[in-house]
Amino acid sequence: MGKTPWKWKQEKRMKYNMVYTKKIKNSFSNIGQAGDLKIVSIMNMLQDIAVEYALKLKISSRDLAPKNLFWIISRYQIEIKNTPELDEDLSISIWRSAHKNLYDLRWFEIKTGSNKEIVNALGSWIIINKTTGTPRHLDEFMTEEMLCKNKLDVEEFFYNSKMVECTDHEHTFKIRMHDLDLNRHVNNTTYIAWAVETLPEKILNSFTIKKINVTFLKESFYPGQIISKTQITQNFNNLVTYHSIRDKNVSNEKNNSPELARLTITWEPQKKPLQI
Repeated sequence: MGKTPWKWKQEKRMKYNMVYTKKIKNSFSNIGQAGDLKIVSIMNMLQDIAVEYALKLKISSRDLAPKNLFWIISRYQIEIKNTPELDEDLSISIWRSAHKNLYDLRWFEIKTGSNKEIVNALGSWIIINKTTGTPRHLDEFMTEEMLCKNKLDVEEFFYNSKMVECTDHEHTFKIRMHDLDLNRHVNNTTYIAWAVETLPEKILNSFTIKKINVTFLKESFYPGQIISKTQITQNFNNLVTYHSIRDKNVSNEKNNSPELARLTITWEPQKKPLQI
């Protein structure tokens, strides 16, 4: 395995477009039963600052809507480094670069006020035509300055997670109206929750997420049902789980449900719980 993207970024970040940072508090609602940051809370933080950043650059979905276009996220790679304290000051930073004139790479880091790393992440966004569902090139909508080319080797980032080869656990979920976002499709955070919720209570009470790779393959909509399938493996002292989210309402000619998302999650043993 080569370097992961968040190992490269600190050397290169000033060569990218503007860095945008916001300050928040680690609120009670962000904390899970083990005292760690909930993965869904982390993804909401990343999603919120990505939207704010796009608005400032005038490339948000609101700016693209008159052209019948919108952004979709195609994948995330997230590493959780440490756990912040309740009510601790946090800073979230984002910057971006273009890749192959198609992918808008957005780099994230979350740190404490004392500069302790909490989360490093990389996400990839694509501009899509609402009517045809086809992707559009970035240079149709961005200035030359914004199209700073990514010269780093990020090909590994674009590898899909391993397929689920043997299903150890599976669960069916109904798609709720509450799961939809402004684009009226299921929000990306919901896929993560569907994956994690298939795991036995014993694992969820003993391990916390260390790394997560997720590839979003197709959209899903209300109403409907999905099947979340999980394979569990042991990797040295870490637990690794592989997940496949599939559309239960649609089957292809081989009687397989289309795959909506694929995830790999690396877990580590829980540390001492946060004291409230």
